[in-house]
Amino acid sequence: MKQQSEQNIRLAVALRIKGLCEEKQMTVSALAAAAGVSSSTVYGIFNSAQKNVRVITILKLCNGLGISPKEFFHTEIMNALEQEVALHDQHD
Repeated sequence: MKQQSEQNIRLAVALRIKGLCEEKQMTVSALAAAAGVSSSTVYGIFNSAQKNVRVITILKLCNGLGISPKEFFHTEIMNALEQEVALHDQHD
């Protein structure tokens, strides 16, 4: 169950970044440049090659997207994940 939760979190983060890029009409390369991270880092998030996305990377991506971390995480999918993690913690 823990592995599934972690996979769901990685997927949610990747989908959020993709959605924000589309919304702001930014390419992955443009986001990477604006955030000061490599394009391979962003593609790694999308392809789940990167097992755990570091908080600093998310903060840099938020900066590159011109949004706050609160805006990044305050979405329906992230709220659903919060509930999933809480349920998982109750069963541990």
